[in-house]
Amino acid sequence: MDAAHRFTYFGALPPELRLQIWTEALSVPSVWAVNRKATATNNANKNHVGPAPYLAGLACKESRRLMEQLYAKPIHRPTHSAASSAIHWIDLQKTVVSLGDYRSAGALLDAFTFEDLARFRHVVLQSSRFSYMARLCQRLANSCPGLCTIIIHTNHAGCLFTNLRCKPLTQDMGALLVNILEDPAAGLDCNHYDIVHFRSLLLGYFGDSPPTLHLASPPGATRQD
Repeated sequence: MDAAHRFTYFGALPPELRLQIWTEALSVPSVWAVNRKATATNNANKNHVGPAPYLAGLACKESRRLMEQLYAKPIHRPTHSAASSAIHWIDLQKTVVSLGDYRSAGALLDAFTFEDLARFRHVVLQSSRFSYMARLCQRLANSCPGLCTIIIHTNHAGCLFTNLRCKPLTQDMGALLVNILEDPAAGLDCNHYDIVHFRSLLLGYFGDSPPTLHLASPPGATRQD
């Protein structure tokens, strides 16, 4: 950005106004996709799909201090190696964590620390066979006691449980996932399935305070009846 298009008077704004601006920038809902790769190091490739609010916290000391207050503590890199010290600043109250398909999700639930998993509030899982989804929900119930939202992502409208692989999350799909947090009715409606029955089975592992469960597919997804 050249000097003619920079706002050079931000530092002259009243402190309370600057903090309000930083707070709004750091509080933007987002999607954090965590995809494991089959490598010898068992590291994970982590990407925001759409906005990456933590970047505002890296702008200056003032925004950094505020980020540390708002986010409480960083998330550690998901890895089987206890020696890994990499951290990531994520606001888990307003972030949908994409765990990928059932294989990836299972590996990630093993790789994150229990302390970090306990802070997860919203997750998205790629659709798979019902038996696999049930096992994942059982693991989530044991690992993520504070979970508020589960979103099942399918590329095939009307198809709840399928082994057809989902395409990588796009920014449009990421925006839909975020929208579900703000408007639960934005999820996919599969009227020809007994959604109430499936929800009761998948959420039965969570006891008296289950998360909400939603279905989502990208606009224009093909129907597989």
